[in-house]
Amino acid sequence: MRVSPLLVDLVLCFVHAAGGECTTGLVYELYELGAELGIWPPRTRRQIRNALLELARQGRIEKRLVSFGRYGATSMIRATDGCNELLLLLAEDLLGLKKRIEEVTGKRGRARARRP
Repeated sequence: MRVSPLLVDLVLCFVHAAGGECTTGLVYELYELGAELGIWPPRTRRQIRNALLELARQGRIEKRLVSFGRYGATSMIRATDGCNELLLLLAEDLLGLKKRIEEVTGKRGRARARRP
């Protein structure tokens, strides 16, 4: 599995920006928000998942599966290694932008157009 070093660093910085622990869903949302803003090229969720697996293999993050019963399951990610300061600032800005969008729209996540 070949993963871009920039993608790996971005994913690690997303975890740090979220306070050192977050869900995989937050990592996906932050990456997609940056791609929509044109900061970096869009990637598939599989590519982002591969970056998470690479970080876990390197020992830079710890992943554990959390079950919510009939509501599903997600992976909690905890950072065990530092990250690039410049990328960390960018990740913190994206997290703040995501929270501001949620406040303005009153919805969690991105607003999506409904199909007729």
